[in-house]
Amino acid sequence: MSAMASASGSAAFDTFEEFSDRCKQLYTESPDKTRMVVKYKHSNAAIYLRCTNDRVCLKYYSDQHVDVKKYEKLNSWIMAMMIGVPEEDVVVGSAGAAPTSAGGGGAAAKKKKGKR
Repeated sequence: MSAMASASGSAAFDTFEEFSDRCKQLYTESPDKTRMVVKYKHSNAAIYLRCTNDRVCLKYYSDQHVDVKKYEKLNSWIMAMMIGVPEEDVVVGSAGAAPTSAGGGGAAAKKKKGKR
């Protein structure tokens, strides 16, 4: 692992893939304590990510646009896990994470109210 770890349980990662894999592992181990903080600084067009469960703190910094897209995929995965979508049903794409089953009634299933 190319993360720099300190004695306090903090680790800074060099690649987004390592950071993402470790975030998923951290969330799987303690889903009710894990959270992610995202900061974007416009002045240097950089994204700062931090994922923690109060014992371990994972950090990642990037000024590459492609990493923002990768973060969106990671965020979609975490959101899907939070709402209880089984991991094998998570579809991550341009529309974000969504269950593959065709259940639920979106806007098309709503009936319009009108005079009868």
